[in-house]
Amino acid sequence: MHPSLGYPPTSSATGLQQKPALHHREITLTGKKGQRIHDIWKRDSDTAARCIAEEKEYSKQRWDKSHLGPDFKEGDQVLVSTLNFKNLKGHKKMRDSFVGHFTITNLSGKNAVEVKLTEELKTQYSQ
Repeated sequence: MHPSLGYPPTSSATGLQQKPALHHREITLTGKKGQRIHDIWKRDSDTAARCIAEEKEYSKQRWDKSHLGPDFKEGDQVLVSTLNFKNLKGHKKMRDSFVGHFTITNLSGKNAVEVKLTEELKTQYSQ
């Protein structure tokens, strides 16, 4: 689980929520050959389900081990992404990706902060 989103990062990257595996209806097979096919299918199905569960747990452990939530505090200096600012002059590729340092004035959740912007950047949200 992502600490600030509350769901797996794959869901946020792809926009898709993971769905549980579909359960196949029981197939009625007769005779020794039918029973053997059913046993093989059941064994392989159980193995696949176990492997998926193990891989999911392994991926979760790796993600949790290497990703920590942000630990912003009021008064910290941060950079602001200019990706969504439409009021900056110049060609998009020539502009800075981040501007700052800006001081955090208020925390609005785990991942959202309020900063004191300069006059040039303020016009983005005041219109």
